Amino acid sequence: MSSRKSTRAAYGLFYYGPLVAWLALSLLLATTLGSYNHTVSGIYMMLTLLSPETVPPDVNHMYGLTHVVRRGAYVLEYTVFALLLVRAVQCGEKKLKRHSLLIVAGFGLFFAVAENGVRIFTPGRHGGWDDVILSLANVALSTGLTYLFFRVKSWERNYFAGETDSTHGTVQ
Repeated sequence: MSSRKSTRAAYGLFYYGPLVAWLALSLLLATTLGSYNHTVSGIYMMLTLLSPETVPPDVNHMYGLTHVVRRGAYVLEYTVFALLLVRAVQCGEKKLKRHSLLIVAGFGLFFAVAENGVRIFTPGRHGGWDDVILSLANVALSTGLTYLFFRVKSWERNYFAGETDSTHGTVQ
């Protein structure tokens, strides 16, 4: 019996562990650790590490670059979140479960609101509905791409492997 419990624990850790770690990192970066000042100093550090002989850009250019880097990181954050959540809900299934996409959308909304709540109550940070909408757009994009991926993989299995599937790649 304990072997079964340890297997279930390892199974849960394998699928849900990376998701929990990613969510914890995201919430940590919603605090002052993810502020503009920390981002600017991180970019300066990377620029001097990669190219020590060049003169760093002035402050105005640096804040513009920081804005672009932060928006790109935001897209990456929610893309990885959506993919890890689909991975956890799917638990290794080949065909996309119908409820997987609904769970990603619902939990994406919940997490976007929660993350912005952390920002609102953190001194020096701000959150707003524009961030929630951007988060949901990222989750929708990631979810759509995940759906397309599963459709292509299903078509590939049916076409190249010769598997007969009466649903032809539709969602379970």
